[in-house]
Amino acid sequence: MTGRTTEQLFDRREDVHRFCSEHLSVPSQGVYYACYIPALDLVVLPSARAWPDKAGRKALRVHEWAHARGWRHPLRLGTRTAAVK
Repeated sequence: MTGRTTEQLFDRREDVHRFCSEHLSVPSQGVYYACYIPALDLVVLPSARAWPDKAGRKALRVHEWAHARGWRHPLRLGTRTAAVK
């Protein structure tokens, strides 16, 4: 974390997944709807055009900003989180 976290928005959900996959490991299942990339101190989100549900988009933003401030998912047996390349 640099303390200068920025956001990058994409107008297509597919672009969010592609960009996050390029900088983090590809998820073992599912797709990225949003992500935080520690090496870039960057929160990646879908734009309002790509995710028109305001409440859902806000929840994604809050979740990724929590990662930017150090929060990590609790790990369950047999699961893993995306790793930085």
